[in-house]
Amino acid sequence: MGSDANIKSSNAKMRQCTTILFSFAGIFLAAYAVVNTSFLRNSDVPKASSSIHKILVESSAKAQQSIKPQIRANAERGPDDADVVDISDAEFTSIRHIFQYGTPRTASTTQFNIVCVSLFLHIRANSPELINNTICTAAGSFRNDEQSYKFMLQQDNIPQAVKSHVSDPDPRHIHNSTFVFATANTEKDAERMELTLKKQYPNNTGIIQDLETLKALGMDYWLKIYAKFFRLSSDDVKLMSEYFQIWNELRQCCGMQMSKSFRNDILPSSQKNPNLKPHPFCKQSNAESLESSFMSTELYKIIAPYPLMRKMNRPAAVDGDLDGTYCKRYNDAVHEQGLPENAEVNYPATWINSMYQEVETHWGEELGNPFRAIEHLIERKVG
Repeated sequence: MGSDANIKSSNAKMRQCTTILFSFAGIFLAAYAVVNTSFLRNSDVPKASSSIHKILVESSAKAQQSIKPQIRANAERGPDDADVVDISDAEFTSIRHIFQYGTPRTASTTQFNIVCVSLFLHIRANSPELINNTICTAAGSFRNDEQSYKFMLQQDNIPQAVKSHVSDPDPRHIHNSTFVFATANTEKDAERMELTLKKQYPNNTGIIQDLETLKALGMDYWLKIYAKFFRLSSDDVKLMSEYFQIWNELRQCCGMQMSKSFRNDILPSSQKNPNLKPHPFCKQSNAESLESSFMSTELYKIIAPYPLMRKMNRPAAVDGDLDGTYCKRYNDAVHEQGLPENAEVNYPATWINSMYQEVETHWGEELGNPFRAIEHLIERKVG
């Protein structure tokens, strides 16, 4: 009997141990299943250690494998965490002056237009009494030339953005009220440029935009960064997104700085360059419809009543004002007359709006004394 009791007790203990073992096995298998299922759901991620695997799984840019790692990292962290100059509430009043520069072919015109419109919206929200004085000025193609800085008024009552092609800004001409913005070709170039500028202007370095990231992540990514710097609202970002999307398309297909390939598409047959491929977008688009769409944007309508800002509503500052038929007339002139790039248009229509006669006619005066010419415009409140 004692022996039977011992056997029963031993069997009971074995069953208890077995139950415990199976419980542990079940927990282990369940945990394995979770991990394995998670891995299978992300089977396109290479095998790696658990910490690296976690980082890879959480990446939001798997669809953009061609984008460089640092650019991808910037996209994942978002513009809210980007290295954007931000003015503390205690010091913040209103941004007044911008000096923008960049070498050709680095999307410097794109940055200048975004900065100019951002400044306009910033003044509209924070210093509306100065909105009629807000102006954006292209300093021409001067490089390391004192004349570039003559365009900078740097007066408190005249909010202004100035575009230049100097290779490096001269600190002697940059006041404490002026922020310096720039463009670069690659992300690495932008990082080097930012380090240099922050040494010269520790509190006045604006946004350094690079063409590489612009192509990879698009304009909307950058618009959010500019919006943070200029303290613009989410509604302003929406306005700019619509505006610049169409403007970017329009400027390729219309005006004095249109795409070289599209200009070649519409030139007379005798002047076409056979080595240039057709423009993929403009060839299939209607410039007149693009012009109409651009003029219909809400931001275009907001800018239009302000004569000193109206040049921003053109495909390029050297163009005439849009009127619904400008692009068709310009492109017809190119097709019929074979106009060279940046040539003055000799065509029956009035290409330059009479309200801008002072700017266009007195360009020589601006070169000689830009302060007098711009101040003259502001005093007259043309329009």
